[in-house]
Amino acid sequence: MLEEDVYSDELLFRDAVEEIYETLKNLVFEKGRRDLLPAYEDAVVLRNIVAGKVKEPRELMEDMTKKLGA
Repeated sequence: MLEEDVYSDELLFRDAVEEIYETLKNLVFEKGRRDLLPAYEDAVVLRNIVAGKVKEPRELMEDMTKKLGA
């Protein structure tokens, strides 16, 4: 496997994760689909892992709580 293939696949994966995150964020916050909140929470964690910005679970929960306005 060529290095370019790995790099390309990684970019596609990051783009897919970002698209899933944005879609779920829109559905939960703008469309009021609270039933999708667990999936959104998973997408937040995955997005942070992929971006290399893994936070402590407590920090992630605080961020999500702020975004939900709770």
